[in-house]
Amino acid sequence: MRIYSILPSFAYFIMKPTEKFEYGLSYNLDAAIFHTDKGLETNPQIYMKTSNITIAPTIGYNFSSKFWLNAKAGYAIFRRYQILDNYFDNIPFTDDNQYKSGLFFGVGLSYRMQ
Repeated sequence: MRIYSILPSFAYFIMKPTEKFEYGLSYNLDAAIFHTDKGLETNPQIYMKTSNITIAPTIGYNFSSKFWLNAKAGYAIFRRYQILDNYFDNIPFTDDNQYKSGLFFGVGLSYRMQ
């Protein structure tokens, strides 16, 4: 069993029944600010701020030496986005912008140097 986290960004609880297989539960908080190419007439330089929380069961399989195939599928909640001005202040009409919560699926390949 392994637990690793950097709160509030992510937390993983992993069980490893064999050397080649692991499974567990993950929590991720993804947040970012992006510069956009097109602004508003009143403010030509704007940014988009996004945030997303995912909770998902995860699995991993060691298929070759230090290479792992990882997958997770779960639910994404608190999916928000806002438009910011060039001082990173919120533009008022985007205060309550949200995407619907929903299911997601992700697959990845990792190289572990243990």
